[in-house]
Amino acid sequence: EGFHGISVSTSSSAGIVLGQAVQSQNVGSFSGTSRLSFDPPSAGQPAALNFSFTPEMDMEALSVLQLTLAGFQRRSGEVTAIAVTSEPPGKFVSAIWAEDTKTLRLILQSLVLARTK
Repeated sequence: EGFHGISVSTSSSAGIVLGQAVQSQNVGSFSGTSRLSFDPPSAGQPAALNFSFTPEMDMEALSVLQLTLAGFQRRSGEVTAIAVTSEPPGKFVSAIWAEDTKTLRLILQSLVLARTK
């Protein structure tokens, strides 16, 4: 896992380096663990969002998690300090919605270790 058909080869002063596989990992990878649900699950009315994930790498405090929610809108445009609850408590405490880019930005308040919820 982590190999994506990428290899490196080069001619160098010490000789030729033949195709060496490169291992990589996406920054902020959640390896298929992310889940997004809505309550109520209906278009055209206000809804609570529930997003869960398990990160593949440590996420430092002040890291930004950005969700792009195409098709969503906020009637009053930009909003600051949307209340957020997290499990465990205090990891995320607020979010900012950007109507022009259709993104919800969550700022991490404390360290989240890799492979933990």
